[in-house]
Amino acid sequence: MNLGHGRAGHLPDYSFMKYRYMPAWGEYREIIKDNPSNYRKAFCQMVYAMRYIRGDYEEFERERYDTEKTGPHIDRIGEIIDKRQLLASDDWKSFGEELSGSEIDDFDLNKYQDEYIKAPREEKPQTFIGRFITGALAQKGMVTNEIFNSGNILAGFSKIKVEKKETEQKPEETA
Repeated sequence: MNLGHGRAGHLPDYSFMKYRYMPAWGEYREIIKDNPSNYRKAFCQMVYAMRYIRGDYEEFERERYDTEKTGPHIDRIGEIIDKRQLLASDDWKSFGEELSGSEIDDFDLNKYQDEYIKAPREEKPQTFIGRFITGALAQKGMVTNEIFNSGNILAGFSKIKVEKKETEQKPEETA
């Protein structure tokens, strides 16, 4: 889906939308959501993160965007992001095929569900859905840990060993 995680309550975070609102929870201060700009930044940041995972960079830096690799394609990326559509999968697939020079199979949920269901328990983590679940849980843990480290416990507690500032105690594990 062509959605993200927004702050506007019920309004989905469509990539093509730019709007402003004044939430009661924010003391009615105006918030401007510029999704086309945010999505471009997120795309460039994700390319950087993937290159880090691949080993192109020694150290991961926050707030870093890979404009070198995305630069030649930024107009095409923008066309997809700016297009008023609820589902952009076909456009992203087409772009991926242009970049790779290879045909990309359509996503087949039944194929991956069957693979996961039929896999023996010890092999489930190596299936497509198993790897997705593992990644999703790791990402959730990272976000929860960041919120926990900020001192806000609204997100609950993290099972990840947390790194505290030197002036604070470093718990072995939070539960």
